[in-house]
Amino acid sequence: MIMKSFLIVSMLFFVSCGGGGGTSSDLNSKPTPTTQTKPTTKPTTKPTPTTQIKPTTKPKPTTQTKPTPTSTTKPTEPTKDTTPPTIKLNGSSTITLIVGDVYIEQNATASDDVDGNLTSKISILGSVDTSNEGNYTITYNVSDKAGNSSSKTRKVIVSLNTPPIAKAYVDKPNSTFGDSLLFDSNGSIDSDGTISSYEWRENSTILSTQSSFTTSSLSSGTHTITLKVTDDKGAFAEATLSINISNPSTLSTLVKKTGQTTTYTNFDDGHYQKGVSPIYTRDNTKEIVTDHITGLMWQDNNDTKTIQKQWVTSANFAAGNYSDTSGDTATTYCANLTLGGYSDWRLPTRKELQSIVDYGKFSFVNTANNYYWSSTTFTNYTSYAWIVFFDSGDSGSNHKDNSYYVRCVR
Repeated sequence: MIMKSFLIVSMLFFVSCGGGGGTSSDLNSKPTPTTQTKPTTKPTTKPTPTTQIKPTTKPKPTTQTKPTPTSTTKPTEPTKDTTPPTIKLNGSSTITLIVGDVYIEQNATASDDVDGNLTSKISILGSVDTSNEGNYTITYNVSDKAGNSSSKTRKVIVSLNTPPIAKAYVDKPNSTFGDSLLFDSNGSIDSDGTISSYEWRENSTILSTQSSFTTSSLSSGTHTITLKVTDDKGAFAEATLSINISNPSTLSTLVKKTGQTTTYTNFDDGHYQKGVSPIYTRDNTKEIVTDHITGLMWQDNNDTKTIQKQWVTSANFAAGNYSDTSGDTATTYCANLTLGGYSDWRLPTRKELQSIVDYGKFSFVNTANNYYWSSTTFTNYTSYAWIVFFDSGDSGSNHKDNSYYVRCVR
């Protein structure tokens, strides 16, 4: 057994060394292939195979990261229209009519933030019957293309006509013949319309168709004056006034007490003390004294004790024109006077001037201790006119070209 192994090793060594030597000629010649002797027997011992160590764990497969998909922006959807249109009424939201009036539709306008002007799309519902009293509703509807809708209403009130209220006024309810009287309808109203006409009348005689007027043509006696006001629907109302016009020669029953309380002789004013007690009030702002018995209003400013005028001018007096009061005269002064908002002043008559004489005291703030002209001509001598002395209260007459104080009346 040992011999076989040795022989095999020896043969292998010989082969690897080139057969035991050689020459240079041997190098240039092709080598003769060495014949290898195959062993006749197979080795008894098989080579031990190399043991491969298996891993104790299986390697995990490498995780592959999936690529992130690219984000794609979707198109923006249009905003939904949710805003309703706007309706605006033409005219008032409440209309008041009188039975018999005509209702005129005033319509409305409409607009939308998307669709624009929608006025032509408005539908109007409801109606008004002006022949019957009642409350009516007119409705205005509109919708936009998105279906949003709006609505407005108008109230129409139809009612029966309320008659106007008439109020009549006269500045001097107790006057003397020839006085200028102011009639006024101030205070007359119509609550649901306007007053369209005025009528002042005495019995069937129409005195004026104005809201106010002035007249001096009422005769002596008691007058009942009626004011009729008519509204724009034909309803009317009336108010009446009672006017007492005294005869200037007697002052009728409106003779006032003279203020004399002492008797100096039998049957004088101090003896009888008859008549109506005077009632005066003075408007210090307007400088006017009002006699509430006669209804006369008297000038009482500083002029009444400082200014003197002729009854007629010297030229007219010399020419014999005793009734011509033109020029710088007492009559012209009163006609041109504006005081307390009034411009209808005149020179008083003798009786009117004597009616304000108070023998017990001075009733006016501005009074001169002298004579005052009246508008009354002395009957026997037309170149004379009556004057009243406010110191003693007596009266007399003098040439019309003389200058005396003036106190105007209205």
